[in-house]
Amino acid sequence: REPVIKSYHDAAIWARLPNFSSSQEDMKSAFKIAFKERCIESPCFGGVEGISGHEWWRQTVWRVLYQTNKVVEYSDDDFDRYFRRVYQHFGSPKGYKLIEDADEFIQSI
Repeated sequence: REPVIKSYHDAAIWARLPNFSSSQEDMKSAFKIAFKERCIESPCFGGVEGISGHEWWRQTVWRVLYQTNKVVEYSDDDFDRYFRRVYQHFGSPKGYKLIEDADEFIQSI
C-alpha cells in the first residue's frame, strides 16, 4: 500500500524511538545495505542458518536502525516496541496491496 521504507519510518515515529531523526531516504539506503548483508550472512531468511523467519527479520530490522544511525542507542524495550510494529504491519494485509490483475492471472493458470 505504501513504500516499505515509509512503513519503517512511520513505525519509528509511532514507537517514539529516542533521538530518532532519520529521513526516509536515510532509512532506504540503510535498508538496502542491511537486507543485502543479511541475505549473504543468513540465506533463505534464516533457513540455512536454522533460525526462524521472525528472528531473521528481527536481526535485519535492528541492522536497518544501526545502518541509519551508526549507533544503536535504543533499549530492548524501545527496539521491541518498534520491531513489533514493523513485523505486525507486514504480517497483516495492511502491509500489502493486491495487484489489480493478480486474481485474474491466478485464475487463468
